[in-house]
Order: sequence, then C-alpha cells, then structure tokens
Amino acid sequence: MIKKAAKRSIRSAPIPVLLKEKLLFFFQLGYWPNFDDPVSFCEKLHARKLRERDDRLVSLSDKLKVRDYVADQIGDQYLIPLMYSGDKVDAEALVAFGDDVVIKRNDDSGSAFIIKENNHQMAVAACRSVDSRTGYGRSTNEWWYEKIPSKILIEKRLADPEQRERLIEYKFFVFGSVSGVPQILMEIIKREDGGRVECGFFDSEMRPISRSGQAVKYRGCPLPSGGLPPKEIFAEMKSVALKLSQGFNFVRVDLYAVSGKVYFSELTFNPAEGRFRVSPVEFDFELGHRWELPILLESSYPA
Repeated sequence: MIKKAAKRSIRSAPIPVLLKEKLLFFFQLGYWPNFDDPVSFCEKLHARKLRERDDRLVSLSDKLKVRDYVADQIGDQYLIPLMYSGDKVDAEALVAFGDDVVIKRNDDSGSAFIIKENNHQMAVAACRSVDSRTGYGRSTNEWWYEKIPSKILIEKRLADPEQRERLIEYKFFVFGSVSGVPQILMEIIKREDGGRVECGFFDSEMRPISRSGQAVKYRGCPLPSGGLPPKEIFAEMKSVALKLSQGFNFVRVDLYAVSGKVYFSELTFNPAEGRFRVSPVEFDFELGHRWELPILLESSYPA
C-alpha cells in the first residue's frame, strides 16, 4: 500500500517527465538509471519510451489492428475469436453476449475484465472498469498508446479443462541480433483467481534460468508449479514468436496454449512500463546486453 501511494504521488507531482521517470525507476528498481547511455534492459526500455519514435508501435500495440498483422504473418487460426469491437458497450449489451467473455480496451495494458458467468451486476462492474481506464499512455509516458483510437473489444474467453484457474501466460522475449540470429527466452506466468501469481524464466530449450545460484524471479513471485508446455507446443510458440517479432530489435510476444492449440495474446514493446523488476539484478543487465541493435531514433527528451 505504501509503495502504491508513493507511486501515485510521484506520478501526480508537477515535475518534468524525465525526472519523474527516474524517480519511479529508482523507487521501484533500486538503482539510479542512465537513460543517456542505457545498459540494463530497464534503462533501454525507458530510452525506447522516452526517445524512440516508430509508428509501428502504434498499430501493433492496438489490440484491434494487430489482429490484421497476425493474420497476415501467421494466419488467423491463431486469433482469439472476436465477438465485438466498437466505441462503447453498456451493461445491457454486454449481458447479451452471454457467459465466457472478456471485455477490454484496445489502447492500454491490463484492462481485460474476465466474465465466466454473465449477469447484470457483473456486466455493470466490467463496463465501469473498462471505461475508467482512459489516458493510459499519458499516465505511463508510453506515447504509442496515446495515438491509438480508443475502441472496446469483446472476445470469447479461452478455457482449458486442464487449467482450473486462469490461463497460463507464455511471454516470449525476442531480441534482434546483428548476427541475424534472434535470441529468445520465455517467461511463464500463472495467475489464480484468488490473486496468487507464479512466474519463472526459461531459455530457448525450456530450461529454467538461474543466476548467482538462484532462480531468476520477477517481482519476488514464487516459481511456477508446473505449466511447461509440451515440446511440440513450445516449438510452435517459438516459431510464432520469431515470425511476429521480425524487424524489431526487441519485442515481447504474448501467447496462450489451450487444449493443444496456440493463441496470440498481444505484442508488448515496453513490459511493466519499463520497470521490469527481476532478481538477481544482474539478469536485468544481461537482458540489456542481449538488446544489441540501436534503440534510439531521437536525441531529445520530452520536457
């Protein structure tokens, strides 16, 4: 609670953007950043959001438009069924879509509201939650979200009878390379309805990643108990991730695997708003070294 309050205070403080981002960085990651000559992964993520300008980030972060890109690159069989897209949905209309739906915005991160059993009360809460998520890009300084024309999406909720709680998320970090051979690693996230989160990192051969004698962790979350995909599914997900990441020096490709079928979730260009807290911290710098290609396309910071 104290950390959340401090974060809100820094966000709302009338101070320059660059100082605000450095304070949030230090408060959450524990070291003072260098955005002029970035070395760590998180420093480079901040250099991207503060200085890089690539309009592809706009269309590919748009959860509606990115569907066209995915269909063109790998086929629409990887897309989650889309039930609706438009400017607005009220509770009455949402109830009419029935059970097992997900409502979310196309212009932010984290707004998805999962509805297993639909009713008026649940629909009111979902619409209120999604409507309140305006101005996301402005609040996080992720400029590309601000340029996305806002829409509401309703998708079919994916369900796997072997996963009793929420779906396991497979997040592939793909780094371009001057050698022409991309580097790839996978993060597994298991979320339970009760709020428990498990997370672990695996290399391109699906082996757990450890540094300094300890498993790499994200935000101190416990390691996942199970959740590794079958080898053939992992190979397919790697292939999908590599195809969708072509042309980028870094992007995270988020996927699901449900009943033996791979589904696309989203492309993420700036995980955790650039404050991707891993331990031991040396892994943050190791990921930064993997990011080989130039990341800065502009030389001036915003005021």
